Amino acid sequence: IMKKLLLLFAASIGLTLIARGQSPPYKSFQVNLTTGLDVPMYGNGTSSGVIAAIEPQYHLTDKFSLGFRIEEADLTFNIDPVNTWIFGTIDKEYGYVAYYCATGQYYFSKRAFIGGGLGFFKPSGINTNTDPNANATVVRDNTSKFGFFPEIGFEGGHFRMSVDYNVAGNNSNYLAFNIGFFIGGGKKK
Repeated sequence: IMKKLLLLFAASIGLTLIARGQSPPYKSFQVNLTTGLDVPMYGNGTSSGVIAAIEPQYHLTDKFSLGFRIEEADLTFNIDPVNTWIFGTIDKEYGYVAYYCATGQYYFSKRAFIGGGLGFFKPSGINTNTDPNANATVVRDNTSKFGFFPEIGFEGGHFRMSVDYNVAGNNSNYLAFNIGFFIGGGKKK
């Protein structure tokens, strides 16, 4: 068994060196700048908001990149005073979710990709819970939660678009439709 493991290890090192010896046709470093629309996934009375993100990436190979994304998504919850337990009068509650995630993407031919990220999501201003009487309550909560997102998308030229589902916790999950561009990256000339 040990000989097989050593042989497998040596073969993987050799393949890595061969792959690294070839000149990649894509530039190694890029910065993604995107904006888009978020769709909150919690209950009734939510409305879409705007998102903005920046994501530096390093392409380990033409097929795989690692990065770090910072994003903010605005969320709006319509508050029904009859069925909502709150202090005072309010008809809408606004807030946002900011997150900081390590990301990875795998590129297929024609620059379609799948990917995802893991990191910390920080809902601010909105936290919708359920009280014992099954009425929504509005609570302010700035606690960072561990979360993740899967993503699919496409890059062409310096244009980029993607869709991801963000699991942010505290009933602040949202679907995001992103569009933007990237600086750097692209094919080598």
